[in-house]
Amino acid sequence: MSPDIQAALTRLLLFAPPFILSLSFHEFAHAWAANKLGDSTARYLGRMTLDPMSHISVMGTIIFPAIAILFNGPLFGWAKPVPVDSRNFKKPAQHMALVAAAGPASNLILAVICVFALSLLAGTGPDQVLPFSAREGMAGATLQMLDMAVWLNLFLCVFNLLPLPPLDGSRIIQGFVSPRISMKIDAFGSQAQILLLILLFTGLLRYLAIPVYIIRGLLFHVFDVPMA
Repeated sequence: MSPDIQAALTRLLLFAPPFILSLSFHEFAHAWAANKLGDSTARYLGRMTLDPMSHISVMGTIIFPAIAILFNGPLFGWAKPVPVDSRNFKKPAQHMALVAAAGPASNLILAVICVFALSLLAGTGPDQVLPFSAREGMAGATLQMLDMAVWLNLFLCVFNLLPLPPLDGSRIIQGFVSPRISMKIDAFGSQAQILLLILLFTGLLRYLAIPVYIIRGLLFHVFDVPMA
């Protein structure tokens, strides 16, 4: 096996578990928030669960990201959206905004948990001064996967807060604007999806790494984790 293929497979193995679990937790958070606010649609359909099998999209969660990792292409993916019926909410627009916000919030929470785990594991043993990628064995792989989970969850949080339909950011905005503006946001949906594809394939989405890097640095500082 060539070094390039081996490196790609290693990246895939480190990426896949946190990616699938992060997307699953994101969708679970939507379902949980909707259920708490009065809409049990997702719960009745078995989507209010952390079981990845309930949320995986074969194309968006497995095939597309795997091809991107193996061939060093633009990384992108998605899970099956949780069904939400806003008619079951007492305040449809505002409660829908809260349900939307639960997704990015869940990814931020996961990132914090992973940084806390790193704070417990990264500073122990003779290799504590080494970057995560230079540490060997199961301990090194665990640290790299946790760090990957931090990057992934912070990126998912920031990306989903973009104010473009169908991302959560647009739903959050719709909870605080007039019905007329909300309808205009919905009408912009098809153009927004094209814009997202342009951002992806031109590489402009990489600029989201700037706020992600800043937030990661702040979390590492707060939890006293060595930067790697």
